[in-house]
Amino acid sequence: QCLWLLMEYCECGSVRDLMAACDSVLDELQAATVLWYAARGLAFLHARQKIHRDIKAGNILVNARGECKLADFGVSGSSDTKRYTTVGTPYW
Repeated sequence: QCLWLLMEYCECGSVRDLMAACDSVLDELQAATVLWYAARGLAFLHARQKIHRDIKAGNILVNARGECKLADFGVSGSSDTKRYTTVGTPYW
């Protein structure tokens, strides 16, 4: 009867926001850190038979401690069903 939404505030915004604010791309260490967190998030989802389907810099949020979190699960789905469509952002 109740719907609970749990949200976490990520003070730094998305990786895309950070790159735009700094007017540069990520250096190798920054990119490795973002990818490490993204891989951990995807491993968590895949262990629960879920797929994100729209991984990009705008959907990876960064908190004040520099931790990255996956966001925007609008086109996510279950991995136990075969998919015949392409979704997400084609550029990425």
